[in-house]
Amino acid sequence: MNRLIYILPLLITMLVFNSCEEEAVRGCMDTTACNYDSTATEADDASCIYAEPGYDCDGNCADNFMAGNNSYELDGQAVVIDYGCYDDYYYTYYDYYTGEDYDYFYEGYCSGVIGLPSSGLTFDAVDGDFAGTGSLIGLAVITDDGGMTVGSTYNVSTGDYYEINSIGSASYDANYSANSDAIDIASGSMTLDSFSATTIELSFDFTDENGNAVVGCYSGPFDYYEYYYRHQELENNFRSKFEILSKNR
Repeated sequence: MNRLIYILPLLITMLVFNSCEEEAVRGCMDTTACNYDSTATEADDASCIYAEPGYDCDGNCADNFMAGNNSYELDGQAVVIDYGCYDDYYYTYYDYYTGEDYDYFYEGYCSGVIGLPSSGLTFDAVDGDFAGTGSLIGLAVITDDGGMTVGSTYNVSTGDYYEINSIGSASYDANYSANSDAIDIASGSMTLDSFSATTIELSFDFTDENGNAVVGCYSGPFDYYEYYYRHQELENNFRSKFEILSKNR
């Protein structure tokens, strides 16, 4: 009888233990996933769902970008620089080697630059460059005289001459400083999602010169500048300068 009394608690303990094993909760145990399950006791990471690069789990722009496997912030004040428009341009070139005249025609275009910095960078309107350290994306956009339009997608130009309504050149610097070298964007596109008097939102999906994906989004306020030249008497030449028209345009 006494022996039975000792055996019964052992049997009950084994039954409870086996029951707990059968009730293991499978789920996503990756804390970076949108469907992370804090109650999961057994990993089922194949079920994990992740936000798109540049966005949060609710589909909102998160002001960052992925370059390769690394994430970088774009939480600074964006800059939009208007370089103005140029008329159609014709000219004749005489080649002394062949003795022939060659006629050239360049279609008129408008151009501007979009700078997307992290919070550690500020734009210097006199030098026309950013000061500080952080991450930075720069896009030179070529358009017709209608300018950038909301909902339009602009592809990186791969031709010898800038294409109208395209990105003439683009680059990024994950660790920008005064002496750092930017990485060129080789292909891809940017979509202008919204553009008001105070804010701009755009998304991009690029590939850099090294074959790395550069994907992200920016949504927030911007400073608007116009570009012009002024005479620099001391150096007796022309120096570029940018003039801010208004805070947040």
